[in-house]
Amino acid sequence: MASLKCRAAESSRGISIELEAADAVDFNEKVLNRSTANNAIAETRTIFKGVFIKIPFM
Repeated sequence: MASLKCRAAESSRGISIELEAADAVDFNEKVLNRSTANNAIAETRTIFKGVFIKIPFM
């Protein structure tokens, strides 16, 4: 089972969550639009080992 390291950061643009994969991993990401929060977009991405991604939350 792959493991993820997670960090949250707050800035003037909102909150972002950074994920770092210890191994290659697929995960489902839900991107929420503030005005249409009930219309979530779910997509699957592959993160390779040692790669960071940022998910912004407004």
